[in-house]
Amino acid sequence: MKILSSLVLATIALANGQITYLDAPVEGWRASFAPMEQGNGVFLSPDGSMVVAIASNCLVRAFGQATGEVRWTSNPPPGDGSSSCNGGITFNDNADIPYFTYMVNDNVQGTISTRVIMGDIDTGDVLMTSEVLAGSSAGSPQTTLDGRHIMFTHNDGGTGMFSILDTMQDPDMSGMTPIISPIFSESNATEPFSAVGVFHDPNGGNYAGGLTTNRNDIFVWSLATNFDVNNTRPPVGEAGVFGFQFPVDFNNTGDDLDILYFGSFSFQATTRPVLASNGTSMYWGVTRGEYRAWFQRAFDRPITELVTLSRDNVVPSLGARAAVTLSSDPINPIVFGPGPNEEFFRGNSDFSETTIISTSPSDASPYGEGIVSGRAAVSPDDQFVYYATQGGLLTQAETDALASVWTTGGAANITIESVRGDLAISRDGSRVFVPDTVSASGFVIAVQVAEVGETPPPTGAPISMDMSMAPSGADGSSGTAAPSLPDGATAPPNAEGTDAPGSTPAPAPASSAIRASMIALVASLLVFVF
Repeated sequence: MKILSSLVLATIALANGQITYLDAPVEGWRASFAPMEQGNGVFLSPDGSMVVAIASNCLVRAFGQATGEVRWTSNPPPGDGSSSCNGGITFNDNADIPYFTYMVNDNVQGTISTRVIMGDIDTGDVLMTSEVLAGSSAGSPQTTLDGRHIMFTHNDGGTGMFSILDTMQDPDMSGMTPIISPIFSESNATEPFSAVGVFHDPNGGNYAGGLTTNRNDIFVWSLATNFDVNNTRPPVGEAGVFGFQFPVDFNNTGDDLDILYFGSFSFQATTRPVLASNGTSMYWGVTRGEYRAWFQRAFDRPITELVTLSRDNVVPSLGARAAVTLSSDPINPIVFGPGPNEEFFRGNSDFSETTIISTSPSDASPYGEGIVSGRAAVSPDDQFVYYATQGGLLTQAETDALASVWTTGGAANITIESVRGDLAISRDGSRVFVPDTVSASGFVIAVQVAEVGETPPPTGAPISMDMSMAPSGADGSSGTAAPSLPDGATAPPNAEGTDAPGSTPAPAPASSAIRASMIALVASLLVFVF
């Protein structure tokens, strides 16, 4: 039995917008905010409708991604002493109440403690917090896929701690905000811990003794350099990589839980690893200016490949200043990341092909202006990667060889003072969101890099009566589950959420009528065939 399969494909193609990249970027909108340091930045909400920014003073604010209007502003409940934040925002929209989470450090006369905050994505209201915990936060917390558990690391001087919160436990309701305690915590007394990386729904435990039937999320981190010793950057010390995965028969208590020890490797890290390929690959910027890849290899085995960037002007204990960013290919992603110096890195999935470029504005520029300390952003079609420097320059580069297309300043006259935190990009790839820090204040800037319009209907599409392209699954699917996107990858292009809640939908464009007619035609053909 045969149908117009090309017509079916053309009908599907009409649902996607056509992106046209601008020769030079333009400023879309600019909103006042607060200073955003390394680890802070801007983060796109799961539905793509909001950009949520977090500042070093723990101010959190959501902006409509299209026009920049303020959706809500959130502050953590007051703690003892002064509060600061050195991490970013993590979202989970699978929980009963979709939430965002971040970590706060409270300083009381030099004694640091940390709290984990959960807020409602839609309103910014604080839902609950953790109890006060020892030490300072390490990066951003991570969540399980279902949103029930929050995993995080925190460090009390030279002691590293990994803790787990259960958001469904009965909270302490004696105060203004519900408070929960960790169901599990384990420490390392010799060195602090790095930030935690995660892969949701992996193909089993990718380590010796890991079960292929264990699809629980896998969390990975390492020992970190203790920067608090005499306020100096000491040499790389004891090394070790750790992991955590709930057992298959986990009963939602802290009983019989333990962290996994993947072995002693010759590095430490401050940033988190990023996992891909169904949880079988891992990419990490670590000490000594190294990028390490475990490409489809167990995490307790030696790495697949190592690439070393320049270490001039920095001590060995300093590595990449931000986690890597991956392209959208879930199995064989392209890997991008900043170096400890004024450099930017690109590698294919097994690091057999790599490119390293200088990010220094010029030979005459003061050292430091070319440092990239925030995560890069990759366009959804994987054509371009965007990175920004502490000197305030945003660059669009081709992903295949990092050839620069444009840099702000000059023809692209957009004023950016200094970028130290993470970038974000809209789901359709038309806007890049920049966390700009200006002395004691800051801005969130939407940089328009492309225009997205309707894809015109194809003309002269060939007609095929081959039924082999029809779905084979009983539910109309292909019968094969789509692989999970790697953490840090950019989702494929999708329709943006509207910026004004309750706004009146615009009249359907003419192409919608064409689309509906084509779908009706295909449906009638199916009826005719059967």
